[in-house]
Amino acid sequence: MINNAGIVSGKTTQELSDIMIEKTLQVNTISHLHTIKEFLPGMIEAKRGHIVTIASMAGLAASPGLSDYSASKYGAVAIDEAVRTELDKNGHSGYIKTTCICPYFISTGMFEGVKNAFPMYILTPEEVVSRIVAAIQQEEPLVIVPWRGNIVFLARLLPVTVYDKLCKTFGMHS
Repeated sequence: MINNAGIVSGKTTQELSDIMIEKTLQVNTISHLHTIKEFLPGMIEAKRGHIVTIASMAGLAASPGLSDYSASKYGAVAIDEAVRTELDKNGHSGYIKTTCICPYFISTGMFEGVKNAFPMYILTPEEVVSRIVAAIQQEEPLVIVPWRGNIVFLARLLPVTVYDKLCKTFGMHS
């Protein structure tokens, strides 16, 4: 099962309407929970399954103009983590796997106008799909695309002031 729902407003927090905030969270986060609740019992019964959550690097490191989107994708990452640990705790992790995919921006039109920010680059849909298929086959629990995005993930361990300066230096917050 692949949970791949996503909308983005691209507006600052002050520009967001209440309706847009709620819609983003409904589509990007809450729909994942409903889909998992619907399909997980059948996977448990069949003792077979794989839940793939398409999240975003914005769910690991937020950017200006993406507060609603980042919050929703942080939520998607958390859902994947919670489900993965629940499966393990309840003895189902041997036959039901989870994979959380956190890509950088993809050239699908959803993030039209976004520019490359070193060390990242705009991804093609084909390279993301190829990486998702490999991740499923290898039963990887968390995948950041491109691989160099792991640098951003690891940078989160730095003090916030250092992390913010690093992001500003590389243009990741512009």
